Amino acid sequence: MKNFYKTNLLVLVASLIFATDQFEEVITEESDNISYQNNIDFDTRTIQLWHDGSWHNKWQWMKSYDENGYLTESEFYHFRDDDWSLRGNVTLTNNDIGSPISKIKQIYIQDSLYNRSLNEYVYNDSGDLTQNTQYKWYNNSWNNRSLVELQYEEGLFTNSTFSRWADSSWTNRYYKEISYNENSQRDVKVGYKWTDSGWTELHKTEYSFDDNGDLSQKVLSKWTDSGWAIKARITIDRDDYLNPVEILLERLDSANVWINVSLRENTFFDSGMIMESISSRWYDDEWHYKKRNEYSYVNGPGRSSLSTVSLESLPTQIKLNQNYPNPFNPITTISYDIPKGEFVEVKVFNLRGDKISTLVNEFQNPGIKSYQWNGTNDHGNSVAAGVYIYTIQAGDFQQSKKMILLK
Repeated sequence: MKNFYKTNLLVLVASLIFATDQFEEVITEESDNISYQNNIDFDTRTIQLWHDGSWHNKWQWMKSYDENGYLTESEFYHFRDDDWSLRGNVTLTNNDIGSPISKIKQIYIQDSLYNRSLNEYVYNDSGDLTQNTQYKWYNNSWNNRSLVELQYEEGLFTNSTFSRWADSSWTNRYYKEISYNENSQRDVKVGYKWTDSGWTELHKTEYSFDDNGDLSQKVLSKWTDSGWAIKARITIDRDDYLNPVEILLERLDSANVWINVSLRENTFFDSGMIMESISSRWYDDEWHYKKRNEYSYVNGPGRSSLSTVSLESLPTQIKLNQNYPNPFNPITTISYDIPKGEFVEVKVFNLRGDKISTLVNEFQNPGIKSYQWNGTNDHGNSVAAGVYIYTIQAGDFQQSKKMILLK
């Protein structure tokens, strides 16, 4: 089984760098940052571009995982002259729960890999990312480049500060703060730029959720001399399984009319794993294909579903496995091994120790078991994004692990 190697916060950190005239980057980041199950734990992702009435290979990512399912390497290929050629490599070192503590990017030139950048990550006792330091390689050594520091309140990410290394010290550049609604769902995100007079507003994103508690819309505004001005919106349509099947980007023109810009259409396997994503652009009063992402999985879709084992291969000890995928949205699978018949309880708790859901409460025969959790409590209500604890009690044995729900 595989474990997604970086949290949603790492995506946010990577997209933090923007300036006053880079509102387009904010729109792109918010359009891409729509979480769905297994959009990031693939083995291979192939990007194709549309031209002359057909799809043509362009880029490809291939990932490698260790025996714990933690991502350790990612290779980047470019399609040229009817063949894939290596263009870059990312190598990761992980901690005991699969979060990266370092990431090295290298580029491939003339049959050799050359260092490009290094990221080092620091976490608090709850496993939350608190610091991301990036270094650039030059003069045969790693040199300070940027620093992101993150803060939390009651387990929720509330603000981050981005700094650049200049004149032998860290200099403030950008600041981001996030507020939450009564359901602990992200409500508003505001970005600021450091100026001589202090932090100045740049961009704002406002989030809306449907009756299931899933993200349904983002409204993006830009700070002007007269205050906030709405510029764009992103609308998410979901299927019966809550997968985001359509993501529509629109802009508000000078006449206050919403104009189509781009559309992303996703296709999913029955297990909720992404199969294909097609991006289109709107012009000449119709949609035109632009880009397609195709995803493949070595063990096939739904590989987290475990089959019944034979008597000869029954487990020899009780073991609680890491949930998969992790982080997840909207569904994850929790699996465990029991070598003999036991009364088993599997429960989900929040970080305050409150019980959220009971997944198993029965006597079970020996074997490898797996159950899915869809991010709801015992009353069927969706819970907020965040870190949760799942625990197994089988006889005198008890074990717990952490998992991360994204929204």
